[in-house]
Amino acid sequence: NFYIPLLELGHEVVFYDTVKGSDKSFSDIVKSFSPDLIFSCLTGNTEVTPYEPISEIEKITKKGKIKTLNWFCDDTWRFDSFSKQLCTKFSHCTTPEKKYIKKYKDIGYKNIILGNWHCNDSLKIDCKKSFEVGFCGGLTESRSEVFNYLKAQQIPLTRFYGICYEDIFRIYGSSKIVFNLTVNNNDPEKKAQMKLRIFEAVCSGSLLITEYVEGLEQFFELEKEIVTFKTKEEALNKIIYYHNNIEERELIAKKGHERFMKDHTSKIRLEKLLNSLK
Repeated sequence: NFYIPLLELGHEVVFYDTVKGSDKSFSDIVKSFSPDLIFSCLTGNTEVTPYEPISEIEKITKKGKIKTLNWFCDDTWRFDSFSKQLCTKFSHCTTPEKKYIKKYKDIGYKNIILGNWHCNDSLKIDCKKSFEVGFCGGLTESRSEVFNYLKAQQIPLTRFYGICYEDIFRIYGSSKIVFNLTVNNNDPEKKAQMKLRIFEAVCSGSLLITEYVEGLEQFFELEKEIVTFKTKEEALNKIIYYHNNIEERELIAKKGHERFMKDHTSKIRLEKLLNSLK
């Protein structure tokens, strides 16, 4: 969703693997490649990504010759513990949540950009619709509550986990309805957050029925391009309705995909982001 689209946009890109590392140091790669921009998506989790070059990036940022940017993912529950400490090490950062723009500015960080999720449209796979309702993701406590409720109401929801990323698009493309929940169980307050799954689902061309999250209407026309709900009872009613009303389901799915192709493919979103840095 980042590396390949950047190449397709015509940029020279060197990939530095923060999971497996590299045979060259990050500083040596920067010195030999001499980039205009260092684009990062750092986690701060040394168990998952032990080779994140945070100190090296901070030094480069302070020199001011190369732009540095970090793509934050979880500001709804990691702003205080992670993002607000890390952002100062970069010349620019993005947040997926519009309301967090003010939080960054309140701590004196001005170069914050709304960089919402997107995905590579070339991942779309056209498939026969063999699943009534599909979901890809782990089984958290809050998700289990909703899934058990829907199951008790005889909703044919099929859940997939432990699959490779490309297969997600095969499953979504094979689903008449893609179901999405936005509460993050890692968040002690269990707040809703913007999810990549929203954009993956509409990329697939299937109908998305998603739990509402603040700011979603900035990216899609609700109930015309995607369908939203706020309670599990509302989710049940909408799944049943669009399962039975095929023409309406397919029309909204079509409009959602058209909106995605117009505004939310990785190449479109990344090109706008890079232009904003000039």
